Amino acid sequence: MSLFKNNAHRIPKSQIARYTGLFGSLFTGMKVTTNGKEVDVPIRFGNGHARNKIDKNLDSDETATSRPKVKPVLPAMAFTLSSISPDETRSVVDHATITSRSLHKDGDTVMSMSAMSPNPYDIYYRLLVKANDMTEALLIFEQINSAFAKGVNVKFRDSEQLDVERTIAIRREADLNIDDNFEDGLNNTREVVIEMTFVVKGYLYSVAKPVPVILNTEMLNDSFNWLAGQVDKDDLEFRLLNAEMKEND
Repeated sequence: MSLFKNNAHRIPKSQIARYTGLFGSLFTGMKVTTNGKEVDVPIRFGNGHARNKIDKNLDSDETATSRPKVKPVLPAMAFTLSSISPDETRSVVDHATITSRSLHKDGDTVMSMSAMSPNPYDIYYRLLVKANDMTEALLIFEQINSAFAKGVNVKFRDSEQLDVERTIAIRREADLNIDDNFEDGLNNTREVVIEMTFVVKGYLYSVAKPVPVILNTEMLNDSFNWLAGQVDKDDLEFRLLNAEMKEND
């Protein structure tokens, strides 16, 4: 028996890819002052050579037809997805469901989107800082360390299908690795590389499906308007329903 027939478990958009974009966006716009000049520190997913230049001064043992060397223009940053693991400390009751706040009409039936409660996952990213010298690299690290000193919490539309907003916690792990090719710097381009690990406290969702909403019809008249004095103004579901009905009628 197939679990995937008729698109039963087809995921319309990668949730992890959305978290990856969120994580990378936190590091855009960074600048550092080096040699008295303020320069951008670009970031990209994948290798850390966000900006490159062609070194046309070939070594003596290279022929004219050889491919020119490509050397990185630093400083620059790069990040990659390193691992994913379930977080049992944030687990919810098995088989619990979550229902969207937004409603829509399917003919005369009022519908909502529903799915199993999402599973909490820790999504780990490896961030590389590449610089021309140690001072430059440390300046970039200290900016990042300052920003993440108490962790970063981002309000995020966590599920488009279920219209769920969450505050996503992003934390820097304690590990820190530094690599400096100083001894080889006389003959090669020097690179100082600082490696850090971050964790995004995210969620992975099941496929959402439309379900009918059961209404207390005594609260509505024939025109889907609320009867005076019958509605709790703090009831979000009913207020959203009211707005949706007016929009679609």
